[in-house]
Amino acid sequence: MSEEKYLFTNIIRSTGNRSLGQFVLKPGSIQYKSQTDTKAKKYQKENVAKVGWVRCGHSCTLQLFLKPTGDYERFDGFKAKDMETFVHMFREHYGLTLEE
Repeated sequence: MSEEKYLFTNIIRSTGNRSLGQFVLKPGSIQYKSQTDTKAKKYQKENVAKVGWVRCGHSCTLQLFLKPTGDYERFDGFKAKDMETFVHMFREHYGLTLEE
C-alpha cells in the first residue's frame, strides 16, 4: 500500500526569503522545495506544534508553528478546497487541529 502524499505547486514560502515552489504533505513530514534552492526544507511531524489556516481573498495561507522554538513558517497560495486535505492529514497523522 502506498503512503498518503499530497503535492501542491505554485506555493510561496513567505517567511525568510520569499520563494515559489512545491509543498508536499505526508503522514510523517512536510517538505517544501523552492524553485531556486537545491535542497528542500523538511519539517518532521514531531516538530510541528500547531497549524493555522487563513483565507485571504481567493488564496489561503498555511501557518506552521514549530517546536521547541515557537518559530513559524508561512506558506501562501493554497486554494480554499485544499483545507479539507489539511484538516484530515493534521487530525489523522499529526494529532493537531487546523486552527482558522
